[in-house]
Amino acid sequence: MNLKLIILLLAIIGMETGAQYFLQKTTKTNKKIFLMIGVLMYAAVGAIYYAILNQGDKLAVANSFWNAGTEITVALVGFAFFGQHLTVKQVVGLVLVIIGVNILG
Repeated sequence: MNLKLIILLLAIIGMETGAQYFLQKTTKTNKKIFLMIGVLMYAAVGAIYYAILNQGDKLAVANSFWNAGTEITVALVGFAFFGQHLTVKQVVGLVLVIIGVNILG
């Protein structure tokens, strides 16, 4: 995997996380500015994904890296910032995600 692809994957994971944050914030505050920011960030997700596909990766492989990265990051953020603990079954699931990404890579 080349450096540009790694940067794009990190960008899409960060952008999607930000979009989810702002959309959730909209439901709590009812401020439409947060909705607009979230929607714009999701538009950026589409643009970044297009750039990832232009790197030559297959659709399924690129999407798998993106989804796996998001799942792992969200689990870590949930634990680190919100004190959310995972069950043994959920930890095993994340380990399988990591193994799957390594097989794809």
